[in-house]
Amino acid sequence: MRVLAVVGGVCLVIAAGAVWLVASRGGGGSGADATEGVAGRGAAAASGGGVASGDDAGRAAERERVLAELRAELSRAAPVAGRTDDQRLADAQAWVRANRPADRPYNDLEATMLALMEAAFDGEERSAAWLMNTSLIEIEIARALDADADGMVSDEEVRAFIESGLSMMNPMEHPYLAALFDQDGDGVLSPGEFEAVGAARVMEGALAGAMQRAQIDAWDTDNDGFVSDAEREAGLRAADGRIRLHPDGRVEFVSDPTGVDPAEQAAVRAELAERFGEDYVKTLDTHWEMMRTQALVMPLLDGMRVDDFSREELQAIVMRDMPQMPDSREFSADGSGNLTQEEFAVYQGALEEYNAALREWSAKQTALALREQFEHARRRGDLDGDGRISPDEWERRIDTLLDAREERLMLRVLDLDANGWVGAHEIARYLDWYRAGSLRADANFDGTIDARDLEMVTRYVQTRK
Repeated sequence: MRVLAVVGGVCLVIAAGAVWLVASRGGGGSGADATEGVAGRGAAAASGGGVASGDDAGRAAERERVLAELRAELSRAAPVAGRTDDQRLADAQAWVRANRPADRPYNDLEATMLALMEAAFDGEERSAAWLMNTSLIEIEIARALDADADGMVSDEEVRAFIESGLSMMNPMEHPYLAALFDQDGDGVLSPGEFEAVGAARVMEGALAGAMQRAQIDAWDTDNDGFVSDAEREAGLRAADGRIRLHPDGRVEFVSDPTGVDPAEQAAVRAELAERFGEDYVKTLDTHWEMMRTQALVMPLLDGMRVDDFSREELQAIVMRDMPQMPDSREFSADGSGNLTQEEFAVYQGALEEYNAALREWSAKQTALALREQFEHARRRGDLDGDGRISPDEWERRIDTLLDAREERLMLRVLDLDANGWVGAHEIARYLDWYRAGSLRADANFDGTIDARDLEMVTRYVQTRK
């Protein structure tokens, strides 16, 4: 059971941290089925409106007609107001000011991470916009390596960042988060108390909006704005096909499902059950659900990610030279994995050594990956060619990346035939979603269909004629 606690704990922290550290890059949208489904309706809409194929003037007139409908819908929409997490961040900042040296270069970063973790584990349902906003912390973590703000990262700065512990911040061990979630008031966040704010609450709270949005984007293959039972079942099967279970208990998301053999996976699962028991399998099932969520949400996180540094490069650096978990069979006299009390004690000791090595390795590799991320930003953002990236150059780079993300996400919402341009039939389909209250009309990913979405879509379409 000790091995389970270690694996489950590490995976949970990584899953939460992935929101702001290693969120994925790549494609988005509804896939080939959705493209095929809407293409036929797009052609039918065009012919129904009397627009001949290839008639540019006619296409432009049809587009202006539906754009006028979009503006009219916006004029009728009720004004709305939203709220922020400013107080959550202010409380974290107050704690950091009271408990950290004032000249410590990581204070702002730690407060931001604490506020994000609190939001992740508090169980409050949040829209996909929350994840979109938190993705900026990925850049800020890499930027924080440059503690003296000279536009470069030295070996000493990398070592100092590793020693700060921020790269491997554990909610169970941080006093600020422990105080927030300590139910019995003993000043310690026990495993049971952490479990109460663990994976299930992350999925039901912070990831809820992303899950809902990712499901409808990925599974609504007929683009009617709603997910049927058949579409849901097909989507779940596809998600399961992108998860691989390894003999050492690791559960991995894979981009190519063709390499996942169901028969082989069943055999691995049976072997793990035999080696570690049914309790292990139950915990494995929980982690499988987390990975299924990841498989589903990754394309959405893809589009939300701000930094353009290759996620594959980041992962390759982070996973390099990973310590190997000890195999219980190596500690049993007959090699079966069935341990005597004395053998189990030795095995436990080996696990403790592995856990310590894993923590040290994780902190080091994460810092090295962040350094490469910083160097990538310096190469891209050094506009004056002095070999450094100044604060002003950082801000300009971030503005450029945010503009690119807006374009990417708007095309994800509107460009159903994936041709890089929003046509009249796609604007009309968006209006259908909006009038039906479909989540696919949520252009700003805040979980609410309102005037803000119409404003974003209208502005986007009007500026890209």
